[in-house]
Amino acid sequence: MNIYEIVTGKIIECLNQGVVPWERDWLSVPFSNYCTKKAYQGLNQLLLTAQNILNKKYYSCPYWHIWKQVNNLGGFVRKGEKASIIIYYDSKIIEVETESGKGEKEITEKKISFVRYYSVFNQEQTTGIPEIEFNNNEHKKNCKDN
Repeated sequence: MNIYEIVTGKIIECLNQGVVPWERDWLSVPFSNYCTKKAYQGLNQLLLTAQNILNKKYYSCPYWHIWKQVNNLGGFVRKGEKASIIIYYDSKIIEVETESGKGEKEITEKKISFVRYYSVFNQEQTTGIPEIEFNNNEHKKNCKDN
């Protein structure tokens, strides 16, 4: 199953349960990465909301971790907790070597786009990681290699 099917499936599952995931009382603080404090953008806000609804979890904490961040911070994911999915999409320029009709090699630049998905856990699904205030930067020193 590819990421497009996963995302579509989550949204359809919410709609089948009579819940429209984009119509809700939004948190005053958007869902964000714990270490970077960067708010998740676009579809990720909708995805996290939909998955919370489907899992019947309504977290009051807006902070999320990837597995590696939980480990780096010395924390643990509680037994039985399920991860939610976020997506990361970007593009980059790569150099492509081609051969011209005369047998000469040419190097051209090509833009490629990609999408990846990551499993994340809400702060409330973990133990051993200190809670933070939205404007507190102290936690960043412990979030290496996130």
